[in-house]
Amino acid sequence: MKKPLTSLYLLLTLACLPSIYYWLNGLGWEIENISLITLFPVFGLLAFTIMWFHLMTAWYKRHNPEMFNYRKFFRQTSNWVLVLILLHPLLLTIESLKIDIKPIDYAGPNGRFFILIAGIALLIFLSYEVTDRLREKPIIKNNWPIVVALNRVAMLLIFFHAIKLGTHLQTGAFKILWFGFGVSMLAYFISSYKNELTKKA
Repeated sequence: MKKPLTSLYLLLTLACLPSIYYWLNGLGWEIENISLITLFPVFGLLAFTIMWFHLMTAWYKRHNPEMFNYRKFFRQTSNWVLVLILLHPLLLTIESLKIDIKPIDYAGPNGRFFILIAGIALLIFLSYEVTDRLREKPIIKNNWPIVVALNRVAMLLIFFHAIKLGTHLQTGAFKILWFGFGVSMLAYFISSYKNELTKKA
């Protein structure tokens, strides 16, 4: 019998708490100052954190495949990610239009490249949402390793996007934690690649 998803949701909540804490700390804990544009950074932080947690859960699933209803957990939390990854650039676009600049110029000339790679990652993530729902189609099924590889590239792009442009990630403990996310994510990718090679052998 599978265990309830409560423990997974609890762990996910714990993983998300640092993002919320450092975001509120950046606001000086002045809740009354929260607006659409001040919500913009935390949406990006939470989206990445949930996707990172998906990877760690998938890693755990490999060794404990029957413990939870992983499919249900991924389906529910993927909907949250979809909302967050759409709201994050939408709020950036709205704010950019309000101050009469192009969204790609919002972070200045040095930030253009990192906004661009985030846009590429967004397109990959949205494409994944579509292909995941069609994965039983022969053309998708036969090319699923490419879909997975592109999604992993998108995660790396978002990691570097956040490190470069994330206001809350420039110094301190949160930056160290973020690098921990990156190292564990890379370790998962390497482990998965080795596992895939073993299956082919």
